[in-house]
Amino acid sequence: MKKYLGIFLWVVLFSCTDQIGSKPVPNNLIEKDKFVNIIKELSLVESHVQLKYGHVSRFQETMILSGKAIFKKYKVTPKQFEMSMDYYASHQTQMQEIYAEVLELLNQESGKLDGSAAVVQQDTALPVVLNVR
Repeated sequence: MKKYLGIFLWVVLFSCTDQIGSKPVPNNLIEKDKFVNIIKELSLVESHVQLKYGHVSRFQETMILSGKAIFKKYKVTPKQFEMSMDYYASHQTQMQEIYAEVLELLNQESGKLDGSAAVVQQDTALPVVLNVR
C-alpha cells in the first residue's frame, strides 16, 4: 500500500477555515460520488503508469489519453472536471471527505487483490489534490 502514498502529486495545505476562496457551485458540478470514482480511477492509472515509465516526461501522453478515456467513461469533460476540482478544492471539508472515500475504495480493492486488509493512513490535516491538467 506504500505505492498509494505516492499516487497523489500535489498536496495543498489549507488554512483552518472550511472554505478557502469559497468558489460558487458550477452549473455542471460533478456529483460527489461520481467525482470520487473518477479520482480513484485516475489515481490507479497514474500509479501504474509511474511504475512502468518512471519519469513524468515519459508518461505524460499516456496519462492524458488515459484521463480522456476515464472522462468519456463517466461522461464528463476535462473542463467540467477542472471546474469541479476547483470547487471541491475550495471547500476543505468536502475535499477531505472525497479523498477519504478514495483511500477507502483503494484499500478495499487492494484487500481483494492480495487477500488481506491493507490500510493507508490519511493525515486529515492534509487534503490531497491530483493534478490532471
